Amino acid sequence: MIVHRRTLALVSSVLLLAPTALFAQGIRGELRVRGDIVGFQRLQRDSVPESQVSGSGAQRQLADGTAVTCTTGDFCRWYGSGDTESVYPLYQDLRATGWTGVEGLSFHTQLRARLGSDEAWPRTEQEVEAITAYIGYRKDDLWLRGGRMLRSGSLGYRNFDGASVAWSGLGPLRLEAYGGWSLGIGLNAPRNGQLLTEADEWAPNKRAYIYGFDGALDFGTSFFANVQYQREIRTDETGLYSERIGGSLRAIVGDAILDGGITYDLAFKEINLARLQMTSPLGAGFGLVLEGKHYRPFFEYWTIWGAFSPVAYTEGRGMLTWSSPELGLSLEAGGGYRDYDETSAGTESVEIKEDGVRLYGGGHWVNGPWFVDGGYRSETGFGASRYGGDLSVGRRIGADARIALFGSSTKSFGEFRIGEQLGTGGGIDASWNLGDFTVSGSAALYRITFENRSRNEDWTQPRAHLSVAWRFGSTPKPRPSMRGIGGY
Repeated sequence: MIVHRRTLALVSSVLLLAPTALFAQGIRGELRVRGDIVGFQRLQRDSVPESQVSGSGAQRQLADGTAVTCTTGDFCRWYGSGDTESVYPLYQDLRATGWTGVEGLSFHTQLRARLGSDEAWPRTEQEVEAITAYIGYRKDDLWLRGGRMLRSGSLGYRNFDGASVAWSGLGPLRLEAYGGWSLGIGLNAPRNGQLLTEADEWAPNKRAYIYGFDGALDFGTSFFANVQYQREIRTDETGLYSERIGGSLRAIVGDAILDGGITYDLAFKEINLARLQMTSPLGAGFGLVLEGKHYRPFFEYWTIWGAFSPVAYTEGRGMLTWSSPELGLSLEAGGGYRDYDETSAGTESVEIKEDGVRLYGGGHWVNGPWFVDGGYRSETGFGASRYGGDLSVGRRIGADARIALFGSSTKSFGEFRIGEQLGTGGGIDASWNLGDFTVSGSAALYRITFENRSRNEDWTQPRAHLSVAWRFGSTPKPRPSMRGIGGY
């Protein structure tokens, strides 16, 4: 079993510093066990001698239309359908928050295990990991935390091993500073750990220090603003992994709600995200949502991908909503337009699409215990397009159970893919609350078919899951919120 030693140290510290004798005030948590069945089709590499394929250049087609990549004097190669298989991942998640007998002292942890999971599923060799495991101490306006923490804010989600101090002594103003050793995004492990080094030949060979500052101005539902600065630097201080600043805003202006955010890359001096959304009622059950966004992908400085000048886009979206409580009906319809920056790629003889159009609509209807959900989406864009819809019809059984039948169909094709793919299927979904337990599950079959892709074989994909969650413990008297500080 591969468990990072620092993770074990964090978990051990929590258990040692919060023994059972201190659990006098309360503990609350959830243990969830989930098993899945997922079918997949392997890709199989194939080839023919280059001399047997007509045409010239690297990109050619076989007689049946299959796109191939050719090397002069060698072979023309492509990937076709391989064997179909099923994998069986199994997860165990434990979340717990405990309030000790010492006033203001608490612990928080989220542990994830993959014990019993199918070895073909990614990361099953990391059988146990700590997503969070930290101790917190709250005294009046001061809040101290130490251990493995997961932050969410203007700059996204990030967990790290370290400490933070937050202060809320100036009414609506809240300030926080934090620092420690950062972890790879979504990995719960260092950047120079096994997970990255096995996946990337040029993975970092050093860990990173992280430090940042976070400030929030909170006037309740009427106005909230947040500003965050964050820097990650190699432990030998020879280079940066990232340095960014971000902010968010939510305000009520008349009947409208404004919600926006911005992130800025200090190294490349570029805006990665600028977004503003307005939600406003129009009367007679109607509402309007408008959003403008500019987005440029951000890559940490250790990767080579940032050197390829990721293409940004600017997008405008709008949605009209209508609801009637008397009819139990709500509807929405909208669309958007996306314009990509110059790619500086391709040739004059090949025109690459530089914009995209999105249309969508849906509805929800409730009549007593019965409910219906449906929607349709259409997206024609840069490199690929897809169209599809879904429908769900179900019934609530008492206050604690529900069951539904669902189906969906999605067709995808585009200029970067030769041929089309259609996925159509459906299944059953159900859940049942049994006091402190919740049991939920689903089972479905999807038929994947291809057009104009003769080397790809049609196949049927099974999908199923079963989850059992147990909620335990009690909650002590709530304390004043520290909204806007870390999002822990």
